[in-house]
Amino acid sequence: MNLGNDNALWLLFAVPLVLVPAYVWCFWRKARALRILASNEMLAKINNTVSLQKQIFKACLLIAAFACVVIALTEPKWNPQPQQVRRKGRDVVICLDTSKSMLAEDITPNRLERSKIAISDLLEVLKGDRIAIITFAGIATVKCPLTQDYAFVRMALADISTESTSRGGTMIGDAIRKATEEVFDKQSRLYKDIILITDGEDHDSFPVQAAQKAAESGVRILAIGLGDDQTGSRIPITGPNGERTFLKYKGEEVWSKLDSETLREVAYATEGGKYLSVLPGTTLDLGRIYGDVIASAEGRDLESMTMMKYDEKFQIFVALALGLLIVEVLVSERRKSGKLEVRSAKSEASPVKRQSAGFGHQAAGCAVLLLAVLVSGAKAESVREILREGNGLYGDGKYADAINKYNDALVEQPEAVEPRFNKANSYYRMDDLDEALDLYQEVAAKSKDMKLVAKAKYNAGNCFFQRGTKQRDSDLQKAVDDMKTSITCWRGVLDIDPKNEKAARNIEVARMTIKDILDQIKKQQDQKNQQNQQDPNQPPQQQQSQQQDPNQPQSANSPKDQNQPQDPNQTQQGEKSQDPNQAKEQQKQHQPQQGQDQKQEQKFEADPTAQEIIDNEQRQKKERETFQQSRYREVEKDW
Repeated sequence: MNLGNDNALWLLFAVPLVLVPAYVWCFWRKARALRILASNEMLAKINNTVSLQKQIFKACLLIAAFACVVIALTEPKWNPQPQQVRRKGRDVVICLDTSKSMLAEDITPNRLERSKIAISDLLEVLKGDRIAIITFAGIATVKCPLTQDYAFVRMALADISTESTSRGGTMIGDAIRKATEEVFDKQSRLYKDIILITDGEDHDSFPVQAAQKAAESGVRILAIGLGDDQTGSRIPITGPNGERTFLKYKGEEVWSKLDSETLREVAYATEGGKYLSVLPGTTLDLGRIYGDVIASAEGRDLESMTMMKYDEKFQIFVALALGLLIVEVLVSERRKSGKLEVRSAKSEASPVKRQSAGFGHQAAGCAVLLLAVLVSGAKAESVREILREGNGLYGDGKYADAINKYNDALVEQPEAVEPRFNKANSYYRMDDLDEALDLYQEVAAKSKDMKLVAKAKYNAGNCFFQRGTKQRDSDLQKAVDDMKTSITCWRGVLDIDPKNEKAARNIEVARMTIKDILDQIKKQQDQKNQQNQQDPNQPPQQQQSQQQDPNQPQSANSPKDQNQPQDPNQTQQGEKSQDPNQAKEQQKQHQPQQGQDQKQEQKFEADPTAQEIIDNEQRQKKERETFQQSRYREVEKDW
């Protein structure tokens, strides 16, 4: 026999420690009360119709029923049957670029840290696949061999930095050859994937030829390019005195640009290869890439084991407990006697009858309570079964169907928090962040399990961060507010679990993102102020003409209001009839009114021509287009 919940056996200690002493005390208290109530002769007449042995027997029946209920709670199982269980998956090797160019900060916080965060997120969604990590710069190094021990992979990932490789450079071809020849199993040509994460600036390592050689071994390459292939980004470094500078070569700053063409050739050299470009301002989601490309592909049998399947038999003990309770109710405490000697004795024995009836009501109450416990246990088992079905649908990516299952579980147990948490995860996967946030916050407020509270707050922080990221194209201030709220959620996680490295790392990422958004807000404000100062619809000459007396004759150097209609012939006549000496004398009369604005008026002495106005508008239009192109864009991909 096998027990599914052996912890319930501890309840059996209640029989010798609680139930038996309680019954002994009750019988002793009853006898003592009777001795105080009447003499021994009277007690003999009263107890003539009551059997102490039957009372003890009824108590033993109740104790036996309690023991049967405890045994049923242990989920007894027997009749084992062998069942074959197979685990399928693929071999995945992550080739991570650790050269100095990965320190570029065009992708927040920088290209290398963003890649490490994406790999860590990938480990959360792996479904039994074996994974390995290779770092490369001037040389390629195996940091973690193929394994299903994801905890070890996380430890290896945490130690990766630009110092992981002793030699500088970017040898993409060496990394591909290292994975093909030393990491992958050569006995099989199928189920092999390489996730190549780099900026693509290869240094004559012949990556395309290496990819073609890997394709002959059945390897598929998923190339992920980080950065911009147009302007690029500088590489920040820390000077000897701690000052922040940028990497230079031959006295000039180095700008790292994405070599997308080479990465496309590397990916498409293999059968089924894919290429993904991660531009500045976008996010790298390896979990989604895994679900779309790797998890959906055919896998091989990684592990096969035989498990024993048992038949649950707790129903037998439940039925036995119910039978014992029914017997206890039916058994009478009275002795079998055909003589009733004295009527007074019969009347005096009436309290004993009422007491016997009281015991019968107590037994019935115990039976009702037991039935309530059993019904509750059956309902809990039903909820667990519904949760298992919902989790299976969630694992298959059928999030809408999983939500329906979690709703069914909440109908059975409205106060349960586990279905709410799983339902929130499903909404998060469906990108319905508002629904997920409401459920996460409800779980964090209602759950008494601090581990579940920490998970709910962590996922709520992720929701706020993702929502803030989406709002960067519409409302930068709301994006900043959501980023700050995500930091508050992750700090709540650290209050519960101070050793949570993911929450601490996410806080740093959010802080850097907030700084980036604030810089963007300041840049937009500066550009707006500059456009207001250079508005072609309101030239400075117009402001000068509005300050002058309209009744005073205007000189040739004082332009009229452009909004007022003018007679061309009249203007020309005024210019011809005006004397130069008279113009100088008129300028001296206006000098006290102009004061310190004299230099500014002399600067805009002539009206702008039509061509200058057109050129100014075209320049501003080009600046607006450049600003729109520099804003954050969605991830572009080739599939």
